Amino acid sequence: MTVYDNIFPLGLGTNRFPTGANATDDDIEKSVGIVLKALELGVNYIDTASIYSCGYAPEVLRRALQRTDKPYRITTKVSSKS
Repeated sequence: MTVYDNIFPLGLGTNRFPTGANATDDDIEKSVGIVLKALELGVNYIDTASIYSCGYAPEVLRRALQRTDKPYRITTKVSSKS
């Protein structure tokens, strides 16, 4: 058994959602739709970071994952300044 067992061979990156610096609720909901469609199609690996999509990726994922019962795995990145 490996960490890759049961992971779809294609993942979803969250760095390029259609959200700009001043995203509207409609922009966020479009991105939620992308996540939900990917999960519906079998994608179950999501890569994110708090700064992705102008900082909106965490909110997009929060909304999307509250609306699904599909299985998923998430990796996230953090950074620190020295």
